[in-house]
Amino acid sequence: GGAGAGFIRRGATAGRGERLDGGATTDVWALGKYAYTGTFNNPCGGDPEAGVWIWDVHNANNPAFVGIIPSPVGSRANDVKVATMNSGDILVHSNESCAGGPGGFEIWDVSNPANPSHLASVDEINPISDALFGGIADVGVHNLWLFTNGPNDYVAAVAESAFDNFRIFDITDPTNPFQVSAWGAEEVFDP
Repeated sequence: GGAGAGFIRRGATAGRGERLDGGATTDVWALGKYAYTGTFNNPCGGDPEAGVWIWDVHNANNPAFVGIIPSPVGSRANDVKVATMNSGDILVHSNESCAGGPGGFEIWDVSNPANPSHLASVDEINPISDALFGGIADVGVHNLWLFTNGPNDYVAAVAESAFDNFRIFDITDPTNPFQVSAWGAEEVFDP
């Protein structure tokens, strides 16, 4: 057998979606009657079965595989979050390089879980100077969180960088995300 994602209902496993590649499943996030699982270790983006797996959990005792939101080539979709935002049902997944692929994150519309629509890629989120670190222009993202504040939608990202590793992006227009804040443990505050 392989490893999979167990779907929990009232403290007991109700059903299980199987993946044949052991150790490949990371986060499980659900919205409505669909669940989404990330990929870690193998496979890497560009390989078959790499990306976010979509599960129909209408019947929690028998989850059904729906399809895969593909990872960018050379990256894995580790962290997955999905929520109903002002702009619709939005899924974000992190990109962590596993074969020289991009870092950052992807934004998808999953209003129709059987036919997700790619909205945007955010892959150059590292403002570290070339002189200081030798040209680092793109880093992976390990964790993401979706939230709204009034009419605006946001994604918070933890970037795998030396500085400003906590970033907030406005995704009110999910086809045009932009960074609104960045900070990290290295910041010096003068009260």
